[in-house]
Amino acid sequence: MVLEMLRNATYAEVLHLLIDRKDMEWRDQLLTRFGGLQELEKPPIMRAWKKGDGELQYHCLSWKICAALCQGRDKSGADYFVQAKIPTGKLCESYMRVHEIQRQGGNQLDCEVMCCLIKEAMLQCLRNVYYD
Repeated sequence: MVLEMLRNATYAEVLHLLIDRKDMEWRDQLLTRFGGLQELEKPPIMRAWKKGDGELQYHCLSWKICAALCQGRDKSGADYFVQAKIPTGKLCESYMRVHEIQRQGGNQLDCEVMCCLIKEAMLQCLRNVYYD
């Protein structure tokens, strides 16, 4: 059902993957300014995101959705859908940019934790789509 919704042109922009160059630059800025570590420690229902922190959460969840769609043996075509949405080269480029932001530090611990969460979601997606 989720896959059918995402295939619909009306919902083409629901997944917030930020894989175009301009979008990656925007994500880099959001990551360096991320300050929501205290919010991550709260239960999800109690979180109140500031500025671009909520957008980063949505971005991370979009990657997790793509990974979840491709988990297990798929007969619905989710693997092909996600491969079309996220070409391998873009996935690798995106991962490396997040890794570079993490290495540079940004907003210290907050940035590092958010980078780890995004990279984890990207690696899950890579495993489920291309290797599982």
